[in-house]
Amino acid sequence: MEICLVESNFIFALDWRKKASCRKLAVHLKSFNPFQREWIKSHIGFDSFDLIDPSTSDFQYYAGPLAHRELLRFKNSQWLAQNRLFKSLPFKVNENFTAFRKQAETHLPDYFSDVITLEKGVIKEQLDSYFRSSSPSLYFETRNSLMGKENRTDFSTLLSIGAVDVRELWNRVSDYERDVTKNKSTYWIKFELLWREFFFWHYQKWGRQYFSLNGLKGPLDFTPFPKYSLEDIKKIAKSDVIFACLNELENTGYMTNRTRQWFASYWMNDLSLDWRSGADLFERYLVDYDVFSNWGNWMYLAGVGVDPRGKRYFNLDKQMQMYDPHSNYLKRWYY
Repeated sequence: MEICLVESNFIFALDWRKKASCRKLAVHLKSFNPFQREWIKSHIGFDSFDLIDPSTSDFQYYAGPLAHRELLRFKNSQWLAQNRLFKSLPFKVNENFTAFRKQAETHLPDYFSDVITLEKGVIKEQLDSYFRSSSPSLYFETRNSLMGKENRTDFSTLLSIGAVDVRELWNRVSDYERDVTKNKSTYWIKFELLWREFFFWHYQKWGRQYFSLNGLKGPLDFTPFPKYSLEDIKKIAKSDVIFACLNELENTGYMTNRTRQWFASYWMNDLSLDWRSGADLFERYLVDYDVFSNWGNWMYLAGVGVDPRGKRYFNLDKQMQMYDPHSNYLKRWYY
């Protein structure tokens, strides 16, 4: 085979290249938003892959005509393998995450043997540094911090572009639990990997209802939704916290899980905007964008997903008192 096209899953592509007879391995950059493409170029570079920018004349030669957008966005790297803990789900997917988690935990090993392991490079160094620190043992206490890279794992970015095998991350946590300590924090890292797993397998059941206005709660409705830029939202937002979120997203491509929930609540409850427009905005800006987790979480917060409690509302003043009483986040990002 002359050319093997990979849409986004680098780690599986790298492993597959050893087995395939293709002379070149092309990664189609249109699978990623601008923040993700910049991260890829700065962290992975061009030595392992031919990175194909769709704006170049070479694109048609490498990739041929573009696939339907739905295929491109929602079936990333299906040709190779999905970067998931389960290769196939050994039980029926549940509508409730807790039930899914409990079933998954009975089937998952403490340690995977079938793993694509990073042997060198900047990403391996990043993981080594994290697991040499005390951060994994403190994660439960620090995970809601609004700032500080030491307070988060940054695994979501690596996973979103397929730079690391999720099974390796699972094993690294198990190594830490064996060699350093096992506590609620180390469990919570695995817990969050299971949330990612849940939305992927849940999507396999519901499919395009993830992108319907009514989500899982009503008939399919794919009426067009408005697309907003960050500047559009700045013109209508009245909250300093939301301005800070917008500035952080614009400059870094990132927001914490906590601020994402605040932003989604404000989007739907205070601005009364279509939840799908918010999911689309995140798709275009988040460096760790994952289609299944993103749309699944927006559905969840909109009250049309797997949360039985309905639409979520966060009082921003109370939330700031709880999570940023000294307004450090606002001092950094509100301007």
